[in-house]
Amino acid sequence: EHEQWYTVDSNIVDTDADAIDAGFESSFDNGKVKFKVTAVPREGEGIVFSYGDADHDYDVEDGVAFPPIPPASPESRLPQLVYSKNSLKLWHMQDRRFKRPLADLRLNFVCDGMNDALKQACMDLFCKLCADALAETCYLASVCELGSSLYSNDTGFSIRVNGFDDKVMLLAKEVLDVVMSFRGRDGHTCLPSTIKDSRFDACLEVLRRNYSNSGMDASSFVTGLRLLCLKPSTKSSFSKLKALEGISSDKFVECMNQVLQKISVEAYYHGNVC
Repeated sequence: EHEQWYTVDSNIVDTDADAIDAGFESSFDNGKVKFKVTAVPREGEGIVFSYGDADHDYDVEDGVAFPPIPPASPESRLPQLVYSKNSLKLWHMQDRRFKRPLADLRLNFVCDGMNDALKQACMDLFCKLCADALAETCYLASVCELGSSLYSNDTGFSIRVNGFDDKVMLLAKEVLDVVMSFRGRDGHTCLPSTIKDSRFDACLEVLRRNYSNSGMDASSFVTGLRLLCLKPSTKSSFSKLKALEGISSDKFVECMNQVLQKISVEAYYHGNVC
């Protein structure tokens, strides 16, 4: 194959090497061929490959080079902040794939005072009770390719609802109705009507067994230990198991009233808005 060579224009020769950086534009052959510098190697780094370079891709497949970092997405392709007021922040990103009309809604609830083992254990139990109450509804939704999940963390809990964009909000409302039934019940010591009294002991027993069985194999033990080192605010399964000793439904409701009294929500919606 014939290899074509270009003549470097004088403006490049006269340019200081330190001034050539990513984004620098110039030309070859007296302006006939224009180019733009997309990447410049750091001192001592060597050749920098562009994203999608075919020759470099072969080196990556052979395991002799690291894959290049893809270029950053433009502002128009990033999630947009559409609402930010008081304790609610909402981000939205439009669906541009134009295949199936799918959407993904994610809600992160940050609760007040999640700094001790008892409250984190009660949050785990809270998520289990809500998931148990929603089991039938979520199963019927999954048949229609609508998914949902509810899980706790060291600052509160998170909800994810995904599926067809015209039905996602209907399922999200069902999930939020059960979750929010625990809120605004100061002075009450009984479980809300969305939770069956008989399910409290069953979910509590399942949670206790999960705590007891955590770290039984080496992989989960190391993962849990690494998480505790990286996030000291996360309490261990053993400490949460000890905190649940002798707990009753009345004490659980009292604890959740304190935790859910002050919350902030950060939401992300990816898809078309119906």
